[in-house]
Amino acid sequence: MTLPRGVTATGYAGNTHDAPPAKDTTVVTGSQAAPSEGRTTLPMRVLERGVYRGPHVHSMRPMVRIVLDLGALEAWPTTRLPEFTDALLEQLPTLKSHPGSSRQPGGFIRRLQEGTRLGQVAQHIALELQSIVGERTRHGRTLRAHGQSGLYTVMYTYRDEHVGFLAGFLALRLVDSLLPPQLQGLRNLERLYHDPAEPALTAVPFDLAAAMAALERLAHRTSPDPATEAIVRAARRRDIPVIHLDDGEVQLGYGHHARLVQRSSAGDTRHPAPGAGMDGKEPDLSRSAVDPVRGVQRHPPASDGQLRGVAKAVLEQLFPSGSRSRIPILALTGTNGKSTTARMVAHILAHAGHTVGFTNTSGVYVADKRIHSGDATGPKSARMVLRHPAVTVAVLETARGGLLREGLGFDRADVGAVLNVKSDHLGLGGVNTVRDLARVKSLVVRVVASSGLSVLNADDPLTLGMRRVARGRIALFSISGLDGNKALRDHIDAGGLAVVCEPQADGDVIAVYDGGERQSLMRAADIPATLGGLARFNVENALAAAAMCLGLDLTLEVIRSALTTFTSSFEQSPGRLNVHDAHGFRVILDYAHNPDALAAQRALLHRLRSPGGRLIGMVSVPGDRRDDDIREVGEIAAGTFDELVFREGPDGRGRPRGETMSLMAEGARSAGFASERIHLVLEESDAVDATLNLARPGDIAVIMPTQVDAVWQQIVRYVPHEAR
Repeated sequence: MTLPRGVTATGYAGNTHDAPPAKDTTVVTGSQAAPSEGRTTLPMRVLERGVYRGPHVHSMRPMVRIVLDLGALEAWPTTRLPEFTDALLEQLPTLKSHPGSSRQPGGFIRRLQEGTRLGQVAQHIALELQSIVGERTRHGRTLRAHGQSGLYTVMYTYRDEHVGFLAGFLALRLVDSLLPPQLQGLRNLERLYHDPAEPALTAVPFDLAAAMAALERLAHRTSPDPATEAIVRAARRRDIPVIHLDDGEVQLGYGHHARLVQRSSAGDTRHPAPGAGMDGKEPDLSRSAVDPVRGVQRHPPASDGQLRGVAKAVLEQLFPSGSRSRIPILALTGTNGKSTTARMVAHILAHAGHTVGFTNTSGVYVADKRIHSGDATGPKSARMVLRHPAVTVAVLETARGGLLREGLGFDRADVGAVLNVKSDHLGLGGVNTVRDLARVKSLVVRVVASSGLSVLNADDPLTLGMRRVARGRIALFSISGLDGNKALRDHIDAGGLAVVCEPQADGDVIAVYDGGERQSLMRAADIPATLGGLARFNVENALAAAAMCLGLDLTLEVIRSALTTFTSSFEQSPGRLNVHDAHGFRVILDYAHNPDALAAQRALLHRLRSPGGRLIGMVSVPGDRRDDDIREVGEIAAGTFDELVFREGPDGRGRPRGETMSLMAEGARSAGFASERIHLVLEESDAVDATLNLARPGDIAVIMPTQVDAVWQQIVRYVPHEAR
C-alpha cells in the first residue's frame, strides 16, 4: 500500500532539547501499572493517554502522551521481525527521512535495522501520519519505565490533540497489522480515540489509505482558517504568547496586554481591543471586538505571501513595535510553604501597585478577590489568570500533580522559585524517589527567561543542586545564615544575590546581599506571620518571597513595608497558621500534611505551649501515600501531641474507609503513644468537634484541615463546655 494520492510528507527533525535522558533519571508519568510479573504473555495494550499543553519534565514542547504496555512484544525488537521494516517502509516510504536519535537523515531506519522496540516505532509513525495530513509536527520522545519491563511512555508533538491521538491510534494499528499473526492483538485502543462515524478506523483488515482519509478529514475540521494561522505564526515569530481558546479563537498576549483573534461565521478573522473590567468570571475578551480585518478571508484563499503581509499588519496594529505582550510571571514550587509564599509575594506586589492574579490551593484570585474556588495549582488555573484582562502580574503556585499531568500553563517565567524538595507524594505518577521529585520540580526554574531570576533554597541540597539547570540569574535564600554553607558564601563572594536570615543580639535579621554589598531588610520578628519570629517556617517563606520580588526590581522599602502588614490571619492566609483565641484555649488551624511540615510545626508548638498546657492535635494525611509514609505521620504526631485525634480524608484515594487513620494510629503506638489517648474519628466535622471538646484552658488545639473554609467557620462558631 502506498500513501494516499496527492498527499506528501514534510519529514521529521530531531532537537537537542529532546535527547533521551540517562536511564537513572527517567520519570514515567502514567498511572501506576500492575507488577511486571505475568505481563509478558499479554498483547500490546494502551494504559493511559494524556496531553502536555506546555513545557513539561521531558521537553519544552507541548506533546500528547501515550502510556503503552508492549506485553509479549517487549521480547520482540525489530531485529527479531525480519519482514517488519521492509513492510513498514512500503506503507510509509517517507519514514526513510527520519533522523531518529542520531540526528542524521536515515537514522531511524538504521535504528530499525539495529533493533528498537515498537513503542519507539509507533512514535515515529504517529509523527509521520500527522505530517502527511499537513500538521507541522516534528519532535518526539519514547521513555522506558525504570524497573517495569515492557512499559513505555510515547510522546510526540501535535497541533490539535484530537488529531494527535488519532495519529497514535493509527500508528498502533499499523504496527499491529505488520506483525506475524501470532503476535497481533491490541487492547484498550479506544482509550486513544473513538469515532463510530469513521468505520475505517476499526475495519479488519486494517486499510491505511482509508484510515488516513479519516485522519485528513479530522485535521481539516480542526484546522484554523489560514488568516488566523498566519497571525499565530507571525505572533510566535515576535515572541508574543499564544493561547488557543474554544471555537477557534486565539488569545495573543497575557493579562492586561491580551488581545483576542476570533473567526466570524463567514470565516473572516476579527481582532479586538483589550478587554476591560473584572466581574469575577473568566474574561470574555470578545466583547470589545472591532471590525474584521479587510482582505483576510478563507474563501477565496489568499496566497501565503498575502497572508503573511496581512498578519504582520494586524500584529503591528494590536502590538505596535516596542509595546508589551507579556505580563511578569512569578512561578514557585516546593514540597512545603508554597501557598504562604505565594500569598506573601502577591501581597508585596499589590502593595507595589499591581493588580495581582495568583493561584494556590484555595483558588484563583484577582485583586485579592477569589474568582474560582478549589485547588488551583495546575496549568488550567494558571491560564485563567493569564487570560484575565485586569491582571498586571501573575503569581502561580505550581504543584507536582499538574506538572506531571499536563505540564506548565505558560511558556516561560520571569521569576521561578523552588522552595524545597522533601519526601512526599512518592510512589505516585512514576515519582519513586526524592531525586525523581526534584527533577520534576526543577522544571519551574528551567523555564525562567534568560533575563529572569531563579530563586533556590541554599539549605536544601537537592534544591541547591538545581543551579546546574536553572536559567537566568541565580538568587539563593537561607534561614541558617552563612556559617557552614560554603556554596552560599561563594555565591555571595562572587557578587550573587542572596537573602539570608542572620542571628543578632536583639533577634534575627533578614539581610540582602547583592553585588558584594549587604543591606538589612528587616527584623524577622517584625513580620506578623512569624509570630514574633517563633514560626521559623514563615521566616523562611518570607526570605523566598523577598528574593522573588527582588527579581522584579522592587525596592527594599516596598518589600519591608508590605511584609510588616502580612499576618497569619485566616483572611490573609487561610489554613496556614491561623490562630483563634476566643474559647479560653488557643486553636490553630494549620495544614501540615507531611513529615517535614509536621516536624516544623512541632518546633513552633513546643515554643508556644504554656507550662501545664497540653497539645491536642487533629491529624490526617491523604490516602494515596505509601503505608510507611502514613505510619511515619503517626509517629511524628506522637512526638508532638498529648492527645491525638486521627481522621480520614473526604476521599480515601483508593483505600477502604478507616484504613488511613488506622495506619497513623499504628505509627503513634509504635512510638510509645498510649492507646487511650488516641481517638479515631471518620468524618472531618466530627473530628473537629472531638478535638475542641478535649481542650481546656491553657491547652493548644491544632486542627489540620481538608475543607479549610468550613472547618474555620466550625471553629469560630464552637461553644465551649463552660458556656453551654
